[in-house]
Amino acid sequence: MKRVIVPLTFILALLLTACSYTTNFVILNATDQAVELRYKLKASERDVIQVAGEPRKTAGEKLRNSDREWRLLAPGEYSVDREARTVSIRLMPHEAVLVRQLTNYGGHDDTSDAEGFAVEEIRLNGASGEVILQGDQARRSFLKESDNLYTLTYR
Repeated sequence: MKRVIVPLTFILALLLTACSYTTNFVILNATDQAVELRYKLKASERDVIQVAGEPRKTAGEKLRNSDREWRLLAPGEYSVDREARTVSIRLMPHEAVLVRQLTNYGGHDDTSDAEGFAVEEIRLNGASGEVILQGDQARRSFLKESDNLYTLTYR
C-alpha cells in the first residue's frame, strides 16, 4: 500500500503545481523623460509592501523577453506612505516597474480576480500630462500581452 501512496502523492503534487502561473502587472514609461508614479492600495490589515510586494524594475526592452531581469529597488528609490497606503516611484525613460502579481489571473472579467487586485488608484505624471485611474478602471487599463504579462504604458 505504501508503495502506491508515495508515487500517487508525488504525481498529484506535480499536477497541482503545473497548472499555476503568475501574471505580472507592469507599468511602462515609453517616453524619453522621467515619470512620477504613485499607486494606492486597497485597505488591508497587512502592511503596504506585504500586499503589493517590494517594487521591482527592468528595462523596457527586456520586458517582453524571457530574460527579464527584475531588480529590487533600494529603499531610497521609492517611498511608502503607510497611512495613505501609497507607493511612489520615479520611472526613468523606457523603464518598467512591477506593481502587482496575481496567481492564475483569469482575466478582466473574472470577479474573483478583481478582489485580488489590491491596487485601487494609479497616478502617472510626466511630460504627456497626468493620468489618473481609479477603482476597477485601474485594473482594466492594463492590456493583456500574455497570460503572464499585462502592461499599462505611459506615452
